[in-house]
Amino acid sequence: KSSTEKAMLINEADRDIVEVKITSNNSVLELKRDQDQWKIVKPIEDLADESAASSFASSFANQKVQETEKSGPAVDWKQYGFDSDKTKQIDLKSVTGKDYHLTVSGKNAFDGRYYIRMNDILLLGEIAWASILAREQSTLRDKRLLRDSAEPSEVVIQSKGNKLKLTRVDGKWTGPANLKLDREKIDYY
Repeated sequence: KSSTEKAMLINEADRDIVEVKITSNNSVLELKRDQDQWKIVKPIEDLADESAASSFASSFANQKVQETEKSGPAVDWKQYGFDSDKTKQIDLKSVTGKDYHLTVSGKNAFDGRYYIRMNDILLLGEIAWASILAREQSTLRDKRLLRDSAEPSEVVIQSKGNKLKLTRVDGKWTGPANLKLDREKIDYY
C-alpha cells in the first residue's frame, strides 16, 4: 500500500462500535451501548440521544486515513504535536471485543488534516476530525422530558406566583373552568 492511498481507520461496521471514550487534559467523554441503548458514562451518567450517539460512534468507523512512512519507536512524536496538552486519546471497543487506541495530535498538518497515532504508526486523518473532536456531551444527551413510556396524569406549570394545573381523568384533560383546552394539542405535547 502506498502512502497516498486512503484506508478505513478501523475495520468495524457502524453498529459494531459499543464504547467510545475521548480523553483530553482533565476531561473525559465516555459512551457505552448496552443492548440497543446508548448511555453517557462520563462526565455524567445519563441516557444518550440514540440518533446522536449512534452517529457519533459510527463517525469513527467511517473515517478514512492516509498512512505515512513514519512508524515505530524511532519517530519523534513531539515533532507532530503528540506532546501537546491539546492531544486527545480515543479508545473504541467493538462488539467483538476488539479494542482500538489512537491519539489525535494537538497540531495539524500543513493542509489542516489531523495527525493520528495508532499502533506506533503516524496517520493523516481528514479535516472531518474537527467536528468529531469538538463534540460536546450536551449534544449527545437524551433531551426528552419524559423518558419512560408512562403517560402523565397531571401537569403543573408555575411561574411568578401563578399556577396552572391540568389533570387527566379517563383519558381527558381538565383544567380551570375559565380555560378552554385543546385536548389534542395537550396530548401531542
